[in-house]
Amino acid sequence: MALIRFIPISVAVVLAIIIVALAATSVKSAVYTPQTITLRVGYPDSLDEGDVSDLYAYSHILAQEGINVIPTYYDAPPLSYKGLVSGQQDIGIVSATSEWEGVAQGEQTTVVACYAIGGTFLMIAGQNITKPQQLIGKAVDDFGPGSETRALDQYWLNISGVPYNSVGPNPNSVYLRASGGNIARVHDLETNVVQAITVDDFILSDLSSPSVNNTAHNGPFHVLFYTPINVLSVCYAVRDDWLSNPHNQQVLIKFIEAIYEAQRYFILHPNFAIK
Repeated sequence: MALIRFIPISVAVVLAIIIVALAATSVKSAVYTPQTITLRVGYPDSLDEGDVSDLYAYSHILAQEGINVIPTYYDAPPLSYKGLVSGQQDIGIVSATSEWEGVAQGEQTTVVACYAIGGTFLMIAGQNITKPQQLIGKAVDDFGPGSETRALDQYWLNISGVPYNSVGPNPNSVYLRASGGNIARVHDLETNVVQAITVDDFILSDLSSPSVNNTAHNGPFHVLFYTPINVLSVCYAVRDDWLSNPHNQQVLIKFIEAIYEAQRYFILHPNFAIK
């Protein structure tokens, strides 16, 4: 069984850690020289507003370096990892859960960067449910197996001593139900298809309005759980054979530099994202 090779990185120190790590593992120091190359990148879900900064990095930064990025958007988190290990992608943006499970099963992949998700996701319950034990016999929407939202649901319910299943409704446990994106989950909550949802934190403001937070929309709503600060979310993973090439290592550094440079640009120029 392969050992888990994992490099958890915060945004503030990501470049320093990656550059040092890759330099230490290179037999020869490859100097990146601009040329036209294609880099295939797999995403764990459909294109959404969270990918705007990545697209900026591809078109405004990496293109100038001669790197042509081709993104592929999969329908579920496990598919992105499968695309990576099958050779369809050079870099896979995958859930930490998919990476851990893959390496445990013998896949030769390495995480080279990762985001911490402290506070990023919430479990919000309707019907004035205020305790996790009240969810027994009810359903919770998340993004399905292999996603960070599913892993969070399992973690939260485990520490609360609440049984759960992913098969179907059960009067003795919580049914973890795979759903679509944030909007689909909110719709399920407001129409009582499910009694709780795990979603991005910005959804809380949508459900806080008095015009929504009421019995007519399956409320009142309450936050049952917040994401712990020490949980890793989306990771950038590569195959070990691809990473062993010194030239690919230099391309990888350019790629991650561009991703974070684009994010910093949108932080400094937020209006650019809404034009």
